[in-house]
Amino acid sequence: MSERTYRVIVRGAFADLDDAQRAVLIETVDEHDLLSAAFTDDGTLIYDRPLRNFTFRCVVRQSADADDATTVKPYGIWPVLMMHATFNAAIYFVGQAMTVPTGRSPWLVGEGGVLTAASMVVVVLATRRLWRRPGE
Repeated sequence: MSERTYRVIVRGAFADLDDAQRAVLIETVDEHDLLSAAFTDDGTLIYDRPLRNFTFRCVVRQSADADDATTVKPYGIWPVLMMHATFNAAIYFVGQAMTVPTGRSPWLVGEGGVLTAASMVVVVLATRRLWRRPGE
């Protein structure tokens, strides 16, 4: 039986770590260096000692004869990836750059911010007709 293999990379930045979380991560930093980076079924977490950024790599396997309801179509993921990249760029490069840092800034333009959520609702409502399949 053949299978499809997808290699997934998730990159991010550590935020709001408390002292206990920071201590655990620093304690095990040598087990999570760049030399241990690999695509595995369980996943591999890579990060540096200053705890700024992290990378998670994993392998997702799928049977080649899976039915259409469970098949990940290679062309079908690109619109979602482009939307996600645009969303991140808008939040991190535009929203945060235009915001004076205060204690309430993340509540306004962070990933879960009020303005971010309101913008997503507007975009979804404005484009909902485009999401339907032809003939529906």
